[in-house]
Amino acid sequence: MTSPEDAARTAIQHLLDGGEPSSGELPDLGEYAGICQILTDSHASGGTDAVHDAWNAQVEKHPQLASFLRGEAPDSGAEERWLPLLRTLKDAYRVREPLIYIVDGLIEAGSLNVLFGAPGSLKSMLAADMCVCVASGRPWLPEALTNDGAMAMATTQSTALWVDFDNGERRTDERIEALARSRSLAADNDNLFYLSMPVPWLDATQDVSALLECIESVGAGLVVIDNLGVVAGCDENSADMAQVMRNFRSITEATGAALILIHHQRKTGGARGARLGETLRGHSSTEASLDTSLLAHRDDVDTALVRLICAKSRGVDIRVRGARFSFEHRPGTKELARAHFTGELILSRYDRAFAAIIQAVQDTPGITKGVLVQAAVELSNLGRDYITKQVVALVDSEHITETPGKKRSKCYTTLLV
Repeated sequence: MTSPEDAARTAIQHLLDGGEPSSGELPDLGEYAGICQILTDSHASGGTDAVHDAWNAQVEKHPQLASFLRGEAPDSGAEERWLPLLRTLKDAYRVREPLIYIVDGLIEAGSLNVLFGAPGSLKSMLAADMCVCVASGRPWLPEALTNDGAMAMATTQSTALWVDFDNGERRTDERIEALARSRSLAADNDNLFYLSMPVPWLDATQDVSALLECIESVGAGLVVIDNLGVVAGCDENSADMAQVMRNFRSITEATGAALILIHHQRKTGGARGARLGETLRGHSSTEASLDTSLLAHRDDVDTALVRLICAKSRGVDIRVRGARFSFEHRPGTKELARAHFTGELILSRYDRAFAAIIQAVQDTPGITKGVLVQAAVELSNLGRDYITKQVVALVDSEHITETPGKKRSKCYTTLLV
């Protein structure tokens, strides 16, 4: 019985010799099926010369392919393969080029990232809006479309590639158009590309060569895949996810592109007291492999506001950011005409509690503790226990004063400045 390796050698040599590719689906060629598919596609688009060019490009990236085609056994022993890769302190001390951020302070070039959230959290729209801004070189999340302001994050203008496995072509067309029109991108902008439901389907446990080829073809600096759950090719709660994430990491290493995977949050939001990163759905190896993990949380009260919260970062600390969604429909329809996000200041929980307590005390000098706590809860939308603790903290720090009231109550006023 012919092995997949022998079948792959025969198929590759046949194409290199100028033969016609076999019609229909490729036979079982094991891990070399992706290489054979690339050569087959090259034959269809440019003939034998294109096949040779494609093969040489693959050998340059994977030198062991040349030995494979000759039927030579792979080198044995990790030492022989790893020794040329050893580095010393001279390498560590060598001056390196500064890090390039595709989105300033948030997304590094060559990084592997996840943007996750509950259904309806606008995570896909946020990522698509980022693609549009990167493609145009405009800052992301400006305070207003006509004013970048201090809130906006600068982008490094790059080719952006959106790969949709979730929404379908019609909806993807509509969303990309609405976001691009809001940012005034011209139809001939050549920095934005997208795919919807491509065939063959991406199975990230097996072969990511089609994705790699597409990224290299357009020279993408930012790539978004929507979504991880449907392209993993395995149970997302299994240890097989480690291989999936290794395959995606290999793409970032090979291309230098920043890769963002859209994913989901656990339905329960995680156990009480759990780290925010533990609410990312799936196996622990998924989070462990990431450079940055961002949670999109849609405000329960102000539904147009999305909080962008960093669950993990291997680089600089990332502050909570607010993104306000705005959109217009085409007249007489439910179709999007324009859509965009603008940045909005998001206060920390402490800042919100502080402002609410001070405002309540200033509004009603001598306010009793129960009334103060209730007023601050309503102003801040925070819990009673947290507000109560902050009242005590503000007394200790002498931002407010506490005096005895009637029937053992406590009253509060602000200190005179």
